[in-house]
Amino acid sequence: MILRRLVVEAFGAVRDLDLDGLGGGLTLLYGPNEAGKSTLMRAVRWLLFGEDLAEPERGAASVSAEVEGPGGVWRLARRTTARARRGRAYLTSPDLAAYEGDEAVRGRLLAGTTWSVFRQVFAVGARELEDAAGLEASEVAGALYSAGAVGAADLRRVERELEEEAATLWRPRAARTRVNAALRRLEEERALLAAARRREGELTAALRERPHLEEQWTQARARAERLAAEAARWRRALAALPYREAVRAAEAELAALPVGPPPPEDALDRLAHLEAQAAGARQRLGRLPPPPPDAPPPDGLRARAAEVRALAEEAPTREAEASALAGRRQAWQRAREEVLAAARLARAALGEEEGAETAPPPLPTPEEWARLASAAEMALTAEREAQAAEAAARERAPAPPAAGADGDGDEADLAEREAVLAGLRQDVARLAALEGAASTAGVGAPAFVALAGAALAAAGAWTLARTAPALAAALALLALVLAWVGGRGAAGRGRAAGREGEALARAVARASTRLGGPERPGAADLEAMAAALARRREALAAKRAWERARARRREAETALDAWREAARTAGLPPSLAPASLEAARARGEAWRAAWAAAERERAEVESLEGRLRAYAERVARLWAEAGGEAADGGTEDAPARARLALAVLERAEAVAEAQSEAAEAERAIAALCAAAAAEDAEDLRRRAAAFERRRLAQERRDAAAHALATLEAGEGFEEEARALAALPEGEREGEVARREAEAQAARNEADALADRLRRLDADVERLGRDSDVSVGLDRVARAEAEVAEGAAAWAQAALARWLWERAKARYEEERQPRTLALASDLFRHLTAGRHERVVRSLGSGALAAVDRCGVRREVGILSQGTRSQLYLALRLALAADYGERVTPLPVLLDDVLMAFDDRRRAAAMRALAAFGREGGRQVLLFTCHLAAVQEAAAAGAQVRTLAAGEEGEGPHLAASAPGGGPEPA
Repeated sequence: MILRRLVVEAFGAVRDLDLDGLGGGLTLLYGPNEAGKSTLMRAVRWLLFGEDLAEPERGAASVSAEVEGPGGVWRLARRTTARARRGRAYLTSPDLAAYEGDEAVRGRLLAGTTWSVFRQVFAVGARELEDAAGLEASEVAGALYSAGAVGAADLRRVERELEEEAATLWRPRAARTRVNAALRRLEEERALLAAARRREGELTAALRERPHLEEQWTQARARAERLAAEAARWRRALAALPYREAVRAAEAELAALPVGPPPPEDALDRLAHLEAQAAGARQRLGRLPPPPPDAPPPDGLRARAAEVRALAEEAPTREAEASALAGRRQAWQRAREEVLAAARLARAALGEEEGAETAPPPLPTPEEWARLASAAEMALTAEREAQAAEAAARERAPAPPAAGADGDGDEADLAEREAVLAGLRQDVARLAALEGAASTAGVGAPAFVALAGAALAAAGAWTLARTAPALAAALALLALVLAWVGGRGAAGRGRAAGREGEALARAVARASTRLGGPERPGAADLEAMAAALARRREALAAKRAWERARARRREAETALDAWREAARTAGLPPSLAPASLEAARARGEAWRAAWAAAERERAEVESLEGRLRAYAERVARLWAEAGGEAADGGTEDAPARARLALAVLERAEAVAEAQSEAAEAERAIAALCAAAAAEDAEDLRRRAAAFERRRLAQERRDAAAHALATLEAGEGFEEEARALAALPEGEREGEVARREAEAQAARNEADALADRLRRLDADVERLGRDSDVSVGLDRVARAEAEVAEGAAAWAQAALARWLWERAKARYEEERQPRTLALASDLFRHLTAGRHERVVRSLGSGALAAVDRCGVRREVGILSQGTRSQLYLALRLALAADYGERVTPLPVLLDDVLMAFDDRRRAAAMRALAAFGREGGRQVLLFTCHLAAVQEAAAAGAQVRTLAAGEEGEGPHLAASAPGGGPEPA
């Protein structure tokens, strides 16, 4: 099949594109990025198979083509419709017969080619090129990897058996094979022997080293103590220098201050206090407002000062009480309504009739409530347990089982039968295995021995018949001996299996008869026995559940009778349900609480009214006795009049107090200055400041002298102090730190020597305990003998495997499938002769490339470019083979040459052009590389150019002649 014309009316970003004049051979479609190359290849996929796009990228899609196929030119179109968003295919044959649907296209034009085959082989992009997993899973994997050899599976089985036999003896880096384990034990024994010899030498060297090390430690410790003492003296001397300077500065300051009698200790504080007191009194006099004109005279109020203050203090309380009185009356009314509602609810909860609610009835005591709650809880719990037990019993059996049912059995007997059935299952399986072994025992040697002998004989006869006939005969004889030995062993095992099977058959018959089965039960009989035991187990469980349910029901009835008796004793109605106990108790308590709250509200209202009337009368009497104007005794104005009287009284007292306080402060200031021998307050302040500076200087001198005495209390350090004083101030700390570092280094050295001495003593003790060279020599000899025995056995297995490897290599060399032969020829052209063949391993199935030097490399270690060339060669070979066997299809390649260098890209162009010319094949190569255009033209390929459209327009064909390159811009 060859695409002659492709028309894309709408597909993604491509609009109104007409590719006409296409033909066989290689056609290169060049275009820059976003010119629509990948979209055009997806459009061809969608046209042929309706795949690659679940829905078009933008709006509707329509693609059509003229295809040269069986019998002439076919016309194919695919469009999206309202019912088929993935597109509907329309096919017209050369005789103008019309067909519709994907099945018609696949059956009449594509010869049954599936989408997976087309995507993996014929329409490949740069991302799908190295999709090895997809290539393995595709439907063409059989054509690629079929070995085409009779008996290949048997040869691979022989290879596995040989590998397993050698692996059980020895494998590199293995742990549990015979030779590896022996080698490991040999290395361990040799290591133990070497360690024992080393310990003997180390013990001698340690004993010689210890006296010298102990002497070094003694000297290092003495040096560390000496340096530590010197560093401590230098540190104390450095700390003393600031204190000496402080003493000298304080003495100089004391000598400069005048000497005289000190003022009183708190003179300045007292002076400031008195001055502030006098100023404050004068300010208060100026801020006092005049008294109200309608207030009583101040003298009359001062005579009754205590009563005025008491009434004013009560004023806020009385105002609050007056404002709360109306709310209290409303609360009293609501409380009375709540009493009536609570009474009705309580009588309904207790089951009594309605009546006059004069007072709450007597209720049970707390002890009686506790007993009632306990009885109710017991009754409710018993009822819940009974209902749960009955529900559980119904789940197992809808009705109680009748007497004599399957559940009337013993639990121990049922458990014993189940144990017998478990043993019977094992005996039946063992009996079947023994019978199979007895029937096949005399046939011959085990399969792996026969196959190994056959492989050895065939390989020896084939590889050594010409060069070493004697060795070939020896190998054939070795194979016959192995087969004879295997046959003898199998016959003996068959007779033993027959005797054991007879005894086991009798045991099976006894156990099966006990369980009600045949003497020789099969799998169905065993399942029937197991089902019967399961039914008996279920019936026994159902019976036990119904017995527990009946017991729970009797307990529930007993608990309910106890509840009724407790309710009757406490004076409650017997008809009260246990679940309603808490509700009845809560309703009764609520009635009692509502009654008490209503009584409290009534008493509070009466008390508030009485207090307010008494307070108004007291205020009116005070107002009249103090000489104020007459006023009524209303309760609303009484607090305001009390506050007014208090304000007048406080103003009068404040005036008298401020005048007295100012005079007293002036007299105290004069007395304070006379006592301090000062002329006035300013002179007193000057004397106090001088004395304070002298006191502070004395304190600094005494503190520095005390600190200096503390530092000098130890060993003398005058020499260090003089040396530090001679140094610049910035270098003193560094000198002390250097000496401390020397002392610390000496301590570290002494500690390290002490640690070495302790380790040496521990090594001497340990080496004295663990030393045994003679035992190690004997163990090493036994381990060496074991390694030699295992190595001899492995050498025999390795020889057989080596012969097999040579036969397998020859097989892989001569019997590769046809597709790999075609891929090898293409791979050689694509790599410019660097690689010769593409092969596939018979054992692992892995692909590999063989270069011209014969070096074989797996696909995983090839470079990206070489790997891309190998997979391209594979797909072209598959396409050629598929075209010869089924039908030729066009090959679409999208930027598959990206990883090729310049030389191999030119070689690839020539190879693709030759591939297209052979057999009339069609290859469409999409690329964005300009250099590929000249290479394709040089190879004789047709070149077409796709140009990117303006913004908002799709790609379009640029002007180019068939077979030529793109025109310059």
